[in-house]
Amino acid sequence: MNRGQKEQNDLTIVNWKNWKPCRSPQVLWERSGERAIVCIRQSGLVATIGRWFTGRETWKRIELDTIGTFVWERCDGQHTASEIAADLTRKYGLHRREAEASLLEFLVQLKKRGLVQVREGE
Repeated sequence: MNRGQKEQNDLTIVNWKNWKPCRSPQVLWERSGERAIVCIRQSGLVATIGRWFTGRETWKRIELDTIGTFVWERCDGQHTASEIAADLTRKYGLHRREAEASLLEFLVQLKKRGLVQVREGE
């Protein structure tokens, strides 16, 4: 990683509250009661072999808990991370720092897995 990339990554983390997360268009999801079911198309050798034998795509299914679902539904490209943290604080009675720390970790994991895309807010 060159210096410019490191500075860009640092800047992004420093300004994470301005992120506007948006669900990836490659991800399918549906609501099931209080929870969201997120489906990700599998890739790699095992998925390729499975498609070859069955003729169908293979999907990994993830069930989010109620708080994860609350956040997931707000990953629409309209809400900033700061707004989502404030919503978590109000709805679930979390301390602001607790909500922010948990939200940052969740968004980073979603981003790493390609489930959300993030852009800086205005």
